[in-house]
Amino acid sequence: MSTTARAPLELPRPVLKERLPPLNALRAFEVAARKLNFTAAAKELFVTPGAVSLHVKQLEEYLDVQLFVREAKGLRLTAEGERYLPQVSEAFSRLRQATQGLRGRQLESVRLAVRPLLCHRWLLERLPALMVDLPYCHLEIETELDRDPERQDLLLDYRPGVGAEVCSQELFSCEVVPVCSPAYLQGLGLTQLDAGSDWQRLRLLHDRPLQGMTEYPSWPRWLQASGLTEPDQLGSASFANGMMCVEAARLGTGLALAPRLLVQSELDAGLLVAPVSSPSPLRQSYFLVYRRAALDRPMVRALLDRLLAGSPR
Repeated sequence: MSTTARAPLELPRPVLKERLPPLNALRAFEVAARKLNFTAAAKELFVTPGAVSLHVKQLEEYLDVQLFVREAKGLRLTAEGERYLPQVSEAFSRLRQATQGLRGRQLESVRLAVRPLLCHRWLLERLPALMVDLPYCHLEIETELDRDPERQDLLLDYRPGVGAEVCSQELFSCEVVPVCSPAYLQGLGLTQLDAGSDWQRLRLLHDRPLQGMTEYPSWPRWLQASGLTEPDQLGSASFANGMMCVEAARLGTGLALAPRLLVQSELDAGLLVAPVSSPSPLRQSYFLVYRRAALDRPMVRALLDRLLAGSPR
């Protein structure tokens, strides 16, 4: 009696794509996507730029998706990369939190000094994300700056640091524009200002810390660079910081000079207007200043990286 041979039983093949991608490749992508530069990512990861590039290429091949566009000036995320980045970042953040929780890690304080206007109009809106990403960082924020690098771990200021052991990195640079309230301009019977306007009628408001600093924006410098003659009475009030100066302008006191980036929300909302339509002749930079020794603390390094990643450069 003949028997028919049975075909061998075929087991279903495992679907490899359901497995997690290599952790090192994910980490390389997350850092490179934040930095948009393989060399900068390599410095954070303590590997070579070639290793970062290789890990990213492996991840793209694994996912069968292009995550970056390689350009002459650096990297640019594709649409898929932009969708993937926040999810990968959140996953690493949760891993850090879980690991720190197991270790029973305590809060670590970082002292951060920042100019009031920059604090209110740039830093505060970034605090929620910083606290999620660095759950064991206790930020001690102050707006009184004496520029003593021994008194704070990080300083956000419009001047770079001085000294061999002091480092500076530019946070961003933006144009400086005159701003005032719509009511103030209307009260003068004006809709805009230009070289033909009667600048003698204007009340100019000064940010006191900028006065006397010849390399930074001030009304005399702005007027001269704009080809305008200084009014005989240059200014009606000066303020201890830029925040007070801009708030006085918003309330209709007069005309203030302000970094456009830091007052853009008020301009968009119509609370302030920028009555000079011509391009601004002056720009203002803000810098992250810190002692070289501060980088020995991983928490300070992590905060520095995230502040730079969140800058609008």
